[in-house]
Amino acid sequence: MTIKYFLQTNKRQWRPIRLAGMCLILIAAICLVSTSSVDAQATGPADNAVLQKRIAIFWNDVPLRDALNNLSSTQGVPIFLDRRVDPGLRIAFKTDSLAVGEILYQVAEIAGCGVAWLGDVAYVGPISEIATLDVLRDKLIQDCQKLPGSKKRLYLEASSLRIPRLGNPVELTDALLEKMAVQKTGLSAAHDRWVGMEIRSMRAIDKLLLLSFGFGLWPVIDAKGNIDFVNQPQVGDEEMKIRLSQAERDTTLERLQADFPNTAIRKTGKYLVIRGGPDELHEVRHALYRQKWRQTDTTPSSTEGTKVVSGRIRGSIGQALNTAAKGLALELQFAPSLRSELLQQIDIKVSGVTYEELAKRVLENTDLSHSIQGGKLIVTKK
Repeated sequence: MTIKYFLQTNKRQWRPIRLAGMCLILIAAICLVSTSSVDAQATGPADNAVLQKRIAIFWNDVPLRDALNNLSSTQGVPIFLDRRVDPGLRIAFKTDSLAVGEILYQVAEIAGCGVAWLGDVAYVGPISEIATLDVLRDKLIQDCQKLPGSKKRLYLEASSLRIPRLGNPVELTDALLEKMAVQKTGLSAAHDRWVGMEIRSMRAIDKLLLLSFGFGLWPVIDAKGNIDFVNQPQVGDEEMKIRLSQAERDTTLERLQADFPNTAIRKTGKYLVIRGGPDELHEVRHALYRQKWRQTDTTPSSTEGTKVVSGRIRGSIGQALNTAAKGLALELQFAPSLRSELLQQIDIKVSGVTYEELAKRVLENTDLSHSIQGGKLIVTKK
């Protein structure tokens, strides 16, 4: 029997095998493409009605932890406060109608904090650390996606997380990794006891971040899926991809280039690609999140000063300017580099001043000035 005869007589039997082989190659190629990068929007909060719901709030001299717990329990948004933030910091906040997501961000800003998202969990922490958390988490998810199938699912599948009252984060981490049958090294953190909370659904990798990030630790996963906790890495310039529909891409690009003129933003296929340091990427990413929650007011705002304010203005410069912006139906805008100056505390009394006069009064002894353009109160260096 010749080889030619064998191939001719067995052609039908070989076809299914060749077809199956081609399918396997195609599936492998699709998997490689789909796991090569992380879409920044896919790693953020779910676009759901909870964060867009508009509510009224009146908090007067309320501890930060109580304010966040109240927002979390009444609106169903899981919120975690970093251990390095003073939970007793007093918060004053009032709104007649504001989206839940925007309230969260504004309260965090009053406290000198930022917000990062671990899935649907809002992580409120020091502003100097939060931008780094965003960038490093994107990279960590990419690392998880490159793991073998079973290990990949182990880290990326979601389940509930319960932190008992006075629970120890190191003990909770040990228990979680033991349940996952993952070996670990390098987990050494200060003794701590946390208030209790329960999170309905959270990826395993995000649970580990929540338990370790506040100690300046970062999980590194090897090719076998084992984990090592190291000191938080430094972050330089990075690229972030945001996938948008064709209809959204041009308008979003135009808006971001206007709001962030010094940040490199370009279109590439189905994505907007943003390049910059962690602070820049954080500002762009979260501007897009917040845009979904803010109400678009097509009515031109009045800056003629018909509304006036009297009383004692205490808190940060940024908080006072935010009050002025709200009174003028404007959005407060400033460069990330000015954040530390806007956190400076003031204590002044005003009587019968317009909201624009209030902004001038707040900035009169600083190196900052303000202008009103395109529906925004813009703070810049003099």
